[in-house]
Amino acid sequence: MAGSLGFELDVNEMSVEEKAVVKRQIDTFKEKYDLFQNGLYYRLTDPFEQEDYHAWEIVSEDRSEALVSAATMHAGYNYPSYILKVRGLKEDAWYRLDDQILPGQAWMEAGILLPRQGEYESCMFHLKEAENSRIVRLWAVKNFWLCTIMITVN
Repeated sequence: MAGSLGFELDVNEMSVEEKAVVKRQIDTFKEKYDLFQNGLYYRLTDPFEQEDYHAWEIVSEDRSEALVSAATMHAGYNYPSYILKVRGLKEDAWYRLDDQILPGQAWMEAGILLPRQGEYESCMFHLKEAENSRIVRLWAVKNFWLCTIMITVN
C-alpha cells in the first residue's frame, strides 16, 4: 500500500468476507493517508538484485513513525529467513513494533525478521516512536543489541 489506492473488481461478485477485507484496507489507507502522501519513501530492496522479496518503507517527515511493506515474489521449501533493515528512523529514539520496543538504531542495523509467506503475499509493519522514552545506555554486540536501561519520563 502506497501512493494511491484503487481496486479493480466487481463488488457485486464479492463475498461478505471479501468486502470486509476491502473495508479494512480502505480504513487503513484513510488512517495513514498523510503518511502515504507526505512521508519519505525508501526502497529497501533492489528488485534487480533481490528476486525473492521486495520491500519499501514510508517514514513520516518528523521520523516519528514508519510503515514498512514487503511482498514475497518467490517462495519455496527451505528458503532462507530474511532480515529487513529499515531506514530513516531517529537513531536515539525508541520505536514500538507490536510488543517490542527498541531504539531506531537497532531497527536500522539489526532489522525486522520477515515472516514466511506464500508467493505474492505481503505484510506491513508499523513502527511508531514510543512517547516519553529515551536511551540511557546502549551497546552493540556483533549486530545484536543489549539495551541496558530505558527510562520513561512521565
